[in-house]
Amino acid sequence: MLFLVVALVVPPLSLAQQSYLQAALRPPPSIPPSAFSRNPSLRNYGKVMGDSLDAGLFRHYLTMERYQEGSIEKGPHCDLSPNSTSHRVHVFECNESRSIELHTVAITNFLGQENYPIDFSSQLRIFVDLTSRLTRRVDDLTVEVSAFKRSKNWLGCGWVYLPSFALLNSDSICVDNPSCPLAEGRQILEVPLQPSTVFTRLLKLFHQEKDVYQFEIRLRRISRPFDDLFCLAVQTRLSV
Repeated sequence: MLFLVVALVVPPLSLAQQSYLQAALRPPPSIPPSAFSRNPSLRNYGKVMGDSLDAGLFRHYLTMERYQEGSIEKGPHCDLSPNSTSHRVHVFECNESRSIELHTVAITNFLGQENYPIDFSSQLRIFVDLTSRLTRRVDDLTVEVSAFKRSKNWLGCGWVYLPSFALLNSDSICVDNPSCPLAEGRQILEVPLQPSTVFTRLLKLFHQEKDVYQFEIRLRRISRPFDDLFCLAVQTRLSV
């Protein structure tokens, strides 16, 4: 009895195919640590990420639809433009602060002009009218910014987390800032927010004119990076 043995010859992958396969199987990097770590190399992590981010990674996090805890408003008729954000900015405190009392907030472009929707393609100036109960002056001020987008699913409406990879943070807001340092009593503190070119470019991948976003702006001290002096939430439409 004769047996016919057939050997299958599989051609080797080309270098281009190998490169594609490696990229497809490579897991996405984790969301980077806070930009306000005491470790200088970790503080620069966001800048490194800004040079290496791609659209695929950003879309991967968006498809996960990680909603902000407690933000889901159930029902088919929930509002995609809450708090009159269809025509104006809405601002409120994220967390009540014992050290600082917030009174009013104004948001302008670099030239001091108030426009709506907010132009997110250039530097923003956030003027915060506040009363500080701190007993000493503070000039080592940093800002950490979290971003969310208003979205709707079968449960209702909520705020979906947008990974900013620390690209919206500021290591020191008191550099060339005449409103610093933060002193005791009532005053106006200017908080500059410089939208990263990389983040803005990624935002354009899915941005639509009527989309509403929420930015949580946390003022902290470099010496105490995990304690909020205040947390300010800004809900707004954007032009990018």
